[in-house]
Amino acid sequence: GDDIQNRESVALRARGFTAMREAVPGDFLWHSWDSLAVSEGLLATFWKDLQKWTSDRRQTYGLAPLPDEWFGVPQVMVLFLRSCAERGVELDPAKGIRRPISQQPVPVTAVPQRAPQQAVRQGTENQQPATEESRNEEDETLTILEHAEEVLFNLTRSDAHIHADLGRVSQEVQKRHTSTAERLSKKWYESHKGSFELKRIHLGSGSDEWHVRLTAPAQARANARIHERQAEAQRKRELTVADQVLPMLSADNLPRTLRSPELAGLLCVLSRGQYRVDDLPAALLRRLCRRGDATPKELLQESTPFPPARIMRAIVALEKQRRERWDKDALDMVLQAAALDMHAVDDRPRAALPTAASALWAAARKPFDDRLNDSKCLLVPSA
Repeated sequence: GDDIQNRESVALRARGFTAMREAVPGDFLWHSWDSLAVSEGLLATFWKDLQKWTSDRRQTYGLAPLPDEWFGVPQVMVLFLRSCAERGVELDPAKGIRRPISQQPVPVTAVPQRAPQQAVRQGTENQQPATEESRNEEDETLTILEHAEEVLFNLTRSDAHIHADLGRVSQEVQKRHTSTAERLSKKWYESHKGSFELKRIHLGSGSDEWHVRLTAPAQARANARIHERQAEAQRKRELTVADQVLPMLSADNLPRTLRSPELAGLLCVLSRGQYRVDDLPAALLRRLCRRGDATPKELLQESTPFPPARIMRAIVALEKQRRERWDKDALDMVLQAAALDMHAVDDRPRAALPTAASALWAAARKPFDDRLNDSKCLLVPSA
């Protein structure tokens, strides 16, 4: 209880509050723990964050690791979630959680700090979680060809070399892309040779079946689109957390527990121009790059879901608002990470074309333009 109520846990508590706000509708109805404490749910994600936070601080605070079986135990959930949001959300061991109708986000309160530097808020922006309707709208922006590529990618995810039944693929595509009347026949797949390879399967007795698989470029395209949509949903959650945490921070008093996605999210929120905190942008970037100890690959992987291009655009926006004292080595590292993002790294697909274009756009502007000339950055050759 008390260990989680300190400055070092402010981002963690914001995550807990955000998880409750997204998992529980604002309908003033009780939602049971059985319905909320599911293995792939938002509260489960927060519980994993909480487990890691306590595990990392076993010696500092004398905290015992939280066992997996404690997740979903009502008394335990109330104990920790009540520490994350003292106002605006009702928690009951027997009934579950409920939120008032049309509840607005309630910021996580920080404990009193020694002479905190004031953050100036110049505006407000209500960050709403992605709804099922908005996700469906995003799906409708895909072409029928892109839907077919993604359906086939998911069906053959375990082995990209196998062929899937053409009829099954077409049925799944029609379920996803209900607005089209286009018939996905064998000729349709043959007309898109850049995406599909067909194979005839002889069943005997004069009957045949057609199977289909993705070409290698189509696999890369489908993987990149799916990865980017998943990252976008994660970015929205990170930005919601950053928006709550930012007013409590100063350049000389950053919590040591801020993770790389949280640091990147804070830079992005600062770039909107709604807050102004002296020297905080440069301090966040130094921490994100671990004061030069991180490698470009580590920065690329650890800052997920924020690609280096997003971080670069935030830095350019901040530099335009006000001249900052950026660390040159940190700027070089972000540039190198953006160059690395142009290639497939482990299980991470290469950056999509808009992301690559965004990185090049930012590289040509201050403060990156001078570093691009002075350093041995491979961003342009990689593009």
